[in-house]
Amino acid sequence: MTVREKLDKTKADWHLRTDEELAMRLKTNKLNIDSWIKRNKLPEKWELKIGQMYEQHIYGHKNIQISGDMNIVGHNTNKKHNELFYLIENYATPRLIEEFTEKLLKIKEVVDG
Repeated sequence: MTVREKLDKTKADWHLRTDEELAMRLKTNKLNIDSWIKRNKLPEKWELKIGQMYEQHIYGHKNIQISGDMNIVGHNTNKKHNELFYLIENYATPRLIEEFTEKLLKIKEVVDG
C-alpha cells in the first residue's frame, strides 16, 4: 500500500475530505504530508502517531466506528506494542515471523501448561 493509499484510507476512516483537513487533525502542515507522498515514505513517528490516534478515534466516543480486519475492542495497546507491530509489519521476513511465532507458542505452552 502506498503512502497516498494509507493517507486516503485514514481520511476516509476519519471522515476527512482533504489533505489539509488531515494535516490539521495530525497537528502538522500539508507540506509534510506532500513530502511523505512524494517520497512514498511515512516517517515512523507519524505512523505511530496515526496508530495512536486511531485508538483515540475508536475508544474516545460513545458512537464508535471500527475499521480494519484485526480489531480488538476494549484492548488498549501501549506504545511499545505499537512499535513492535510496526516493525514486524514493515521489516520482518516471513521466516523471522515464523520463528518468532514458534518461540511465543512454546512460551505459551509452558505458561498455560
